[in-house]
Amino acid sequence: MNHMNDIPNSMNGYSTKRNEFDIVYNSEAEKALENLNFYEDDSREDRELKHKILKLYNDQLDERERRHWFAVNYKIFDPKPTKITEEVVLQSKGNEVINKNLKHFMRLIEPRDYHQLKKEVTEATKLKSDIDRMR
Repeated sequence: MNHMNDIPNSMNGYSTKRNEFDIVYNSEAEKALENLNFYEDDSREDRELKHKILKLYNDQLDERERRHWFAVNYKIFDPKPTKITEEVVLQSKGNEVINKNLKHFMRLIEPRDYHQLKKEVTEATKLKSDIDRMR
């Protein structure tokens, strides 16, 4: 491709048009249901066991959806070319420490809130450094 704007419909296992990954979390989860059948003459214990298997499978689907949401919302996988931002240019040893310490919050708060927090902590650290230099 010669142009930066030309983004393929499918790149590295991710389909941009369908908004899905070719390989998903725990892709083997469906195998547990492969031979799962309910019969009229199943005992109560058999039915309970089969319901537990279905519950486990649903939990796996929920986790798969959560991971997909996380990857898309935090742009862990972004097929579009990235632009160099001020944040990238300003990265230094101090910012690497900030990034390392703040990445734990990434799972807990919304992406825009995380970026705002990161920006404010970086600014506060820079101000503290400037004050220390003035002393």
